[in-house]
Amino acid sequence: MSLTVALTPRGWGVVAGAAASGLLWQVVELHDLRYLVALLVAMLVVAMGWVALIRFLAEVVVSVSVSDTTPGPGDRIVCSAFVRHRLHRPLDVAITWDCDTRRMRVPLTVLPERGGRSRIACTMQRRGPATVRVTDVAVPDPLGLMVRRVRARPAAVDVLVVPRPLAGVPDAVPAAVTQVQGQGGRRTSRAWPGDPGAPAGLVREYRQGDGMRHVHWKQSARQGKLLMNQYDGAQPPEARLFLVTSAESYPTSATFERAVSATVTVAQRYLADGVRLRLRWGDVPGVTCVSEEEVLYHLAFVAEDRGSDAGTAVRNDPGGNDTVITGDATEHVRGLLQGSGFAGDLVLTGDVQAPSSDRAWRETRVLWQEDELVDVGRGDCA
Repeated sequence: MSLTVALTPRGWGVVAGAAASGLLWQVVELHDLRYLVALLVAMLVVAMGWVALIRFLAEVVVSVSVSDTTPGPGDRIVCSAFVRHRLHRPLDVAITWDCDTRRMRVPLTVLPERGGRSRIACTMQRRGPATVRVTDVAVPDPLGLMVRRVRARPAAVDVLVVPRPLAGVPDAVPAAVTQVQGQGGRRTSRAWPGDPGAPAGLVREYRQGDGMRHVHWKQSARQGKLLMNQYDGAQPPEARLFLVTSAESYPTSATFERAVSATVTVAQRYLADGVRLRLRWGDVPGVTCVSEEEVLYHLAFVAEDRGSDAGTAVRNDPGGNDTVITGDATEHVRGLLQGSGFAGDLVLTGDVQAPSSDRAWRETRVLWQEDELVDVGRGDCA
């Protein structure tokens, strides 16, 4: 613990009073003033002794908890700090909270043996990792002249602010993924049209991300838990979802955040259909996600990249993406998509632009103003 001692406003008043009384004593030679000076100095000495020993006498301990460690942007979480000490008298303190972008000081009475609990509500503003902490506990002396700030470490909880799904993405996105890669590319529905093969007569327990159409309902009813059929033959297809992170495609940071949220929505729909998902962004080769939690974890750390090429992944893997999500489809991005043979879904969250008339992909535009969905437009394949 690192310790800091400071005078309170009352303490500065006592110092000023002692100095003024001493000066007046010297000027007017009123000897009775020395008793006032001595009293004020004694008060300061007592306060100094208290704050010097409070570390050993009180032994203040702080523990912090939050109501949700994975909130979304704009979500309010309840932050709680439990403070205790070993004195045999109540202790009035002030704890300093540091929550996301907010910093506040909250008074608290800590009772002997029972301790004291401080709660605040904090709205998480930004996606990504954050820390909720109590930076210090200010312990005043009984006279209120001095305060000692005890910086308790660790007295913090790490929070990961994950992106929210975007409700405005039409249900037709994403379209179906072909079972065998390279079969044309035109998609008419999101359901997997491929035959998973014949049941092998074996079952396994349900795992996060499994499609509900593969549940063995009779066995599940007998054993009281979800059991999945295991198949011989073809395996579920893999969907490749790519998020453009180049800053040139996003006129504002809000446009980029909408693109991240749209990525969550599309990923959820793929996983709900039992499709293996390959999530990619920027120059990252890609990660395989089998649950929504994995998707949210990875997208919580995604940031705009001002140094990368908006079409890097498309260029490196021609025709390999089933859904591409970006802000504005610049001429550069459109050219890369056309040159790669892309024939999937292109989701746009930027300003309205005239779509290309000769494109081979479906184009979906989602617009948002002041946190309200105002328009959803979708273009069909040319």
